[in-house]
Amino acid sequence: MPLLLDGDNLILAAPTASGKTEAALAPLIERYLPAGRTETQLTILYLLPTRALIADLWRRLATPLDVLRVAAAVKTHDLNTFNPTHPAELLLTTPESLDALLAGHPKSLAQVRAVIIDELHGLDGTVRGDQLRVVLNRLRHLRTYAGQVGDAADAQLQYVGISATLAAPETTAARYLPAAQVVTAGQPRTAALDEIALDPGSPAALLAYLDTFRARGWRKALVFATARRSRSVCDRGAGCEFRLWRGGFCPLLQSGTRTAPCHRGAICRG
Repeated sequence: MPLLLDGDNLILAAPTASGKTEAALAPLIERYLPAGRTETQLTILYLLPTRALIADLWRRLATPLDVLRVAAAVKTHDLNTFNPTHPAELLLTTPESLDALLAGHPKSLAQVRAVIIDELHGLDGTVRGDQLRVVLNRLRHLRTYAGQVGDAADAQLQYVGISATLAAPETTAARYLPAAQVVTAGQPRTAALDEIALDPGSPAALLAYLDTFRARGWRKALVFATARRSRSVCDRGAGCEFRLWRGGFCPLLQSGTRTAPCHRGAICRG
């Protein structure tokens, strides 16, 4: 992403699961966390609206960040690996936790050079979106002050907003990111919706449905079970273990050629 390598502020609007996280984070790591650096300081903030999304991203990024030798931490109500006296280089957190960090440990944020705001469409137009604008403004003032008193080399702060496709991305960008350029990519993906009746005593109907995937050229399925006994059938039919997350999300699990995450009354994602 040349614009990010050049230090521009950017909002990236693209469909879900299109690689937006990597497209935003990789250039910032290259720009601000080069190989051979001698100091470890909090340099990149990655903001997400929910603890479940942070937990998901934390697991997904662990291996590549370890390969790149980027020290990362997470700070939420459920999990906090962040040490403000010896901060990691990349912090995954929520706007609310960043607010608390600004109040309790502002010096740990003095060297922040870039902020990524993920799932911006889920915050915009809400009270949490209003809070986010206030928090970002406080962070700007902190960085300006740190540059003035010598706690930081300068007050530069780069912003990246990541979002699903937006109706008016320029307007959304203007509310959060100063002088941001807008990059849109990809087209919304289509999904087929089928409803099948399950016999509480047998997974046969589910198995028959999943066996049609190869003929249809499909690779993924999201299974919504409306009752606990239906979820039990999904468990046995897919032949794999389903993990239910407290945040309402479950990972995509695969068994051979069959893929079928199942969650009663909530959304499953891969």
